[in-house]
Amino acid sequence: MACLSVAGGIVAGVHWYAVDVPQQENLKEYTKCTGGCVSSTAVYMTPAGPQTPGDDSCQKSCREKYLGR
Repeated sequence: MACLSVAGGIVAGVHWYAVDVPQQENLKEYTKCTGGCVSSTAVYMTPAGPQTPGDDSCQKSCREKYLGR
């Protein structure tokens, strides 16, 4: 019984490190990215060029880059 609990803990730890941590990091970066995509008529400069906040392309590029959708 003790061996099964240790093995389960190891498998859970590996899953957390391999799957959950990268997803959490991507979600954090996605949130930072979309923070600049607010509804406005202002234009701001980014490394990718001028962007209009709230622009669907801004939301889409963040989604593709960080969430892979």
